[in-house]
Parts: sequence; C-alpha cells; structure tokens
Amino acid sequence: MPKDNGYQKWCGDPGGIKGQGTRIAKATGCKLVQGVSADTIVETIATELAAQITAIGNVSLVARGATAPFVQAIAPSAGHGPLSRDQDHEISFDVSWIGTVPATYEDQVFNGSLDVVADGEVIGGKTVKITVLLDEEIPMPRPDDVSGTWMLIHQVTGSYLLPANGSPNANDSIWTWNQDPPDAQAWIQGHLWVLEKQTDGTYRIRASQLSQLYIEAPATPAANGYISLQQKSQSELQSWVLVPVSSDPDTYAIQPKKFPNSALSIFPGPGANQRLDGNATGVIVVASNTWGKPTLHHYWRLSKN
Repeated sequence: MPKDNGYQKWCGDPGGIKGQGTRIAKATGCKLVQGVSADTIVETIATELAAQITAIGNVSLVARGATAPFVQAIAPSAGHGPLSRDQDHEISFDVSWIGTVPATYEDQVFNGSLDVVADGEVIGGKTVKITVLLDEEIPMPRPDDVSGTWMLIHQVTGSYLLPANGSPNANDSIWTWNQDPPDAQAWIQGHLWVLEKQTDGTYRIRASQLSQLYIEAPATPAANGYISLQQKSQSELQSWVLVPVSSDPDTYAIQPKKFPNSALSIFPGPGANQRLDGNATGVIVVASNTWGKPTLHHYWRLSKN
C-alpha cells in the first residue's frame, strides 16, 4: 500500500483525476494551458503573465439576482476579447428582456444587477429593479369564513354601523355614526357586530355579543328601504351575502340574499334621515339598488378596531 503523503486525499492519486485541471482553472478564474512540461513551464508562465499584463482576455455581461430570469439573452453571449490594455475600448451588449412573471393582486418587486465581468472579476455594472404591477381585477386571497365580531366601516364616509339608539333594541333602524372613540360600555357596544356564517354561505349579522337581534332587510328594498333589528327568525331577509368588491380582502358589498340587486348603503336625505348630537353625526342605512354592480357607497370594510 502506498504511503499517504498528506495530499492524496485532497488531490487524488499521482497523475490527477480526469478533468481536474479544467475544474481548478474554472474555480480560480484562471486559464488552463495544455502540454506544459518541466522544460517549458517557466517560459509558459512568463508568456501567460505577459498576456495578462498587456491584454484583457474577455469582458462579458452577466445577469444576476432576482431579475436574471427576465433576461432572455445577452449578445454577444461569449463577451468581447481579447482587448489590449494600452488603449481605450468601447464595447456594447444587447440585452433582450422577457416578461416571465404573471401579475397578481399586489405589486411584485424584483432586484438584481447586470454585472460587467472582466477575466472572471466583476469590475462594474448596473442595478436593475423590475416591478410587475398588480392586476386590479385579481382579488386578494380572502378567508373562507369571516365569522366573528367586527366593526363595519362605511368606506366613503369612514363612519361605522350602529343601531339607532346606540344599544340594540328590537325594531331599531340602523345608522352610520362617527363618534370617536365609540361608546365601549359593556351594556352598549352597538358598534360591534357578530357575523355568523350559515350552511348556504350567507351570513346573519347580530347586534353585539349581548343581544339576539339581527339585521333584517326590508320587505321591498329601495332608496328608502330601511333595514332594522329583529328577533332571530328563519326569514330569508336575515340572510346576507358578502360580495368581494376590491383588492382589499376585508372590503365587501353586503347584499340581502333575497334581493341580489341591492346592497347596504347610506341614504343621505334631509331631516329624519340624519342624526347629530354634540359628539357625532350619522346617516340612516338602507338596502338600495346597485344598478347591476355595487359602487363605492355600497362598500363596507370589516375592522377589528
């Protein structure tokens, strides 16, 4: 058995392993020169060093980072060279780009670079930032079930849903209200609503944790189709459909199941349709016609705060 000289486990048996020189040259950014003997090694080294001193072997452009997949081709692919070091050179590359990432519900940002590489060393470059803009037609992922306690925020006015008297009572109409902060007394908490998902995918909307009163649609929705609080029943008027209306996963139009062409909105008429006191103002809430598609005044955001 040959004696282990300490290098064998790293370098292999004498004579090397096939392809070893190529691997070492690539790993160290060097050049592989074939056919060098003990008699020619000094002359070969001197020749190669002189070439390195007087010329740049190759200059290439390399795409790196998250933007690299957007680069379809760089021409010339082999780069430029050799280039004499004793004169200026102006070289160019053509970069072909391709869109490889489909749009989603939010902007996607990719960062990378185009690096100028001379003889294996990065000597310059340019940062690259690519933004794939969102597609507003693609909604954000939404939970399958939003049952729980929420404030319902009207997206146009920024006010929240509240029973007419603050605390829930049967037959109450329902208003928006903008008192800040809301009255959080345990026996009131009228700004909190409990969504209860039903087996058909609709929701009942209960007035706070403390009551058994539910929002009920009017028998005939219209511009003045007032909704109200009623005791729990099997009436379809107490079933509501939450319809996604924007890329915000918490924003919905709230439609009566029985009247899919209507949705909760405000009725900003004069007099009896408005409330005000020293702390806040409000407008009565109705189930009004969407005329084919909910518009901004039909938008409500579910909020935990």
